[in-house]
Amino acid sequence: MRSRIVRIVLALVIVGWLFLHAGLVDIVNQMRRALLLPVALAFAAVGLDTCLRTLNWRQLLRAIQPGLTIQFWRLFTIYLGAALLGTFVPSSAGTDLLRSGMSHHRFGGHFVEHAAAVLLQNALTSVVACILGLVGCAALWSADALPATLLPVAMALLAIAAGAPMAYAALRYRRDVLLALARKLGRRWYGLRRSLRRFLRATLLLENSRLGLARVVMVAAAAVASQALGYALSGWALGIHLPAAAWILLPSVVAVAGLLPATFLGFGATQAASSYLLAALGVSLPDAVAVATLAALVSLCFRAISGGAAMAFWPPRSE
Repeated sequence: MRSRIVRIVLALVIVGWLFLHAGLVDIVNQMRRALLLPVALAFAAVGLDTCLRTLNWRQLLRAIQPGLTIQFWRLFTIYLGAALLGTFVPSSAGTDLLRSGMSHHRFGGHFVEHAAAVLLQNALTSVVACILGLVGCAALWSADALPATLLPVAMALLAIAAGAPMAYAALRYRRDVLLALARKLGRRWYGLRRSLRRFLRATLLLENSRLGLARVVMVAAAAVASQALGYALSGWALGIHLPAAAWILLPSVVAVAGLLPATFLGFGATQAASSYLLAALGVSLPDAVAVATLAALVSLCFRAISGGAAMAFWPPRSE
């Protein structure tokens, strides 16, 4: 509980710092002039992003637990409901646990395998976002529009995009060592040992013929593109126009910032990361914060409306 309060306080401090330095009056005035059409389209882009992420989640679950029957729309309502409940959790890990628990309750199977599917989906989407972010950096650099202040960002994205597959390969190659360590747990910890084995077997399955890795990567890329489209539409609503490469870079920075336990209701670390990137690309600080705030509000409204409807009309309970 104490750590949760600390995270909320950190998010509030970041938001307060942004509004103080950018000027709250300027931000409010800019947002009051927002165009309704692009805001509505940004709302739809968030919905498309959610659908695509649910599709990948379903593909991973079916590969990990082929014996389960997993309907897309039931899983979609679980995703929406967990997103709404997870809005009040200052870390994405809490939302992931909610998704895992709700899908396990609805479809059965083993909880650790549901958790492994969520972990794999998040990891794959983050790696794909980093790769597309590097593509955006390369396009900006070729157009001589990549500021020096974003070079550390590009290096961080390169480290994640290259390091994640290498870490996966190392874990898969040395899986026998991990299993041997798990076997050293005594009989008293048999349940934990079995869960660890299931988790390792479920997460190290990217070569599984049932999965179709290329299809999963393509869907993840489409989801990241939808997220970038949502940011671009938020910018359009406020009269901010940037090259497509700049908008495709945003989701990768937001994904990395989202790992920090300093975001609450979509505000905080991710909002600051978006503002920093936009400001580095030449957008004034009030406008940059306004775009980041509008995008966070659109996402929050989508989670509130769709998540509330999902929980009210299609509760994910066992039949």
